[in-house]
Formats: sequence, structure tokens, C-alpha cells
Amino acid sequence: MDSTSIARPDQARAQDTLRWGGMLGLTLAAAPSNADLAQALANAKAHNGSQLVNAHWRWPLTWSLALLVTPKNVTGDINVQFSIIFGSGDAQQEILRTVSFLNGDVDTAIDVSLVLPACDVLITPRSVTTSGEGGHPIVGPGAVEIGAFAAPRTEAHAGLETLACLCRLEGAGNADQRQGGWMPPGFYPEELRYGR
Repeated sequence: MDSTSIARPDQARAQDTLRWGGMLGLTLAAAPSNADLAQALANAKAHNGSQLVNAHWRWPLTWSLALLVTPKNVTGDINVQFSIIFGSGDAQQEILRTVSFLNGDVDTAIDVSLVLPACDVLITPRSVTTSGEGGHPIVGPGAVEIGAFAAPRTEAHAGLETLACLCRLEGAGNADQRQGGWMPPGFYPEELRYGR
């Protein structure tokens, strides 16, 4: 296959607009303040863009999200606040979620507890801070990787499409019966549709 694209020509735009996950790398000085952290985040966004996830689907489904903070050669308390915008159509909601790496208690701080129902999900890092006097100051120099990923868990429409396809296949062999009738003659199920 000569093409580097896995999408059909009519889906080419989907490859440009969908972003299922991404990471930003922040370079940190020896003892960065909160102002230094804000500047490092601004520099990373200017170089790589601010969207870590920008996912859309035609029908509502549930998304599993993973938010990550991974220090490289850095110790101390690092708090990353993510902005998560999700919804369907004109019903959009923004929530803020903070993931904290606390002085090397783990290699990577990961939050995988969010499961959101939506057609659209957009995730951007909003701020990076250190706990300051009450916690452990950041000791570098080093770097911090910030990541966010999304994956669909369920899609209600997939079941309906599969059932409709099976009904069409079965109906093609029984042209004298109602198309999609998979029960004996005389049984006519209701049409499938979304409830409101």
C-alpha cells in the first residue's frame, strides 16, 4: 500500500481534526517558581499547540479518559490542572481536574477515574503549579511530561447498526416476509429507535 493514510478520501478531514491523545513536554529550571512553571507551559503550548485531546463522534457514547503527569529528573510537588470540555451539540460543559505528582511517591501520576457521556471531548492543560511552602519545592533541572488520552467505551448506535445489518441480510433470503423479520410469520417487532 503506497498511501500513508488509513482513512478513505471522504474521511481525510477526520484525520486532521480528531486527536485521541497527546503529550506536552515542559523544560524546567533548577528551582522553578509558579511563574516559571506558567511560562514553561506557555512555551510548550506555543510550540506544540494546547489541545491534548480533541475527539468527536457522530452519536453519544461514553469516553474513558486518562490524565498523566510524568517528571523526568525532577523531584517535588507538581500539580497540573486540566480543562475538560465535553458535551453534545450546544450542551457543552467544562470541568477542571487536577492531577498531582507528590515528591516522587510514584513514577507517574495517572488519573483514569473519569468516564464521561458525550459526542465531543476537548482536553487542554490549564496550569502547572508547585505546592510551595506547605509542600516540597521542585528541584531540577529537568522536565515534566503532561499527557491526556481518550478512548470510546460504548456506542449505543453500534448495536442498532449491527442489528439493522443482520436484519437486511436475513431479509434478503426471505423476500416474501417482512424485511428484517427473524421470527416466524405473524411476528412483527417494533422499529428500533432512540427513546427520549
